[in-house]
Amino acid sequence: MTTQRVYANLATQFGLSERTVQDWVWKYARAIAALHEFKILWENFGPHGTRFIISVDGVHFPIKEPRKLPSSKWFSHKSHGPALAYEIALSLYVDQIAWFNGPYRAATADITIFRDGLEARIPDGKLAVGDSGYSSSEKVSIIQENDSEEVRQFKERARARQENINERLKRFDILDNRFRYDAKKHRVVFTAGLVLVQYDIENGRPLLSVL
Repeated sequence: MTTQRVYANLATQFGLSERTVQDWVWKYARAIAALHEFKILWENFGPHGTRFIISVDGVHFPIKEPRKLPSSKWFSHKSHGPALAYEIALSLYVDQIAWFNGPYRAATADITIFRDGLEARIPDGKLAVGDSGYSSSEKVSIIQENDSEEVRQFKERARARQENINERLKRFDILDNRFRYDAKKHRVVFTAGLVLVQYDIENGRPLLSVL
């Protein structure tokens, strides 16, 4: 369902103008997004001595290509069209979204986004679990041929858990469909979605355990 159809349906339901509905929708979206300071937390990284502390991955959301800034750099190989890219990190031992960053144009490599903030936050001696797109970073561990079976399964569960977050975000139609507003507003709805996913995790829909 398009955004305009949603506004029209809500306007009919509540007996308000579409403009009033739109204003209230964005007011609540911004209020929910603001809760990220309390819900997306860089903490709870497992027992003392743990080497692997987070998992990390990039996710793309489709948009309409900005008419004033046409560029192949908007193109996403994941959604096969213009998109915005975000980075999400999860704490591995508790059900906690620990970090997010974005948006970036979809052609921006995951490793480039990682080096634009998250890499420096990972303490020396600690590692994130990621896919092969992060292989050039010494702070990300990918699945390797010499991994023991136990370590390989641990990394696979970490990545499956990470992918589940992406899937939950894409259940919001506004993120799964082509977004027609600017990147600043997209960050609002993405952040609001992330906060709601964290609430969902805490209230009956926990993530897969890595252990």
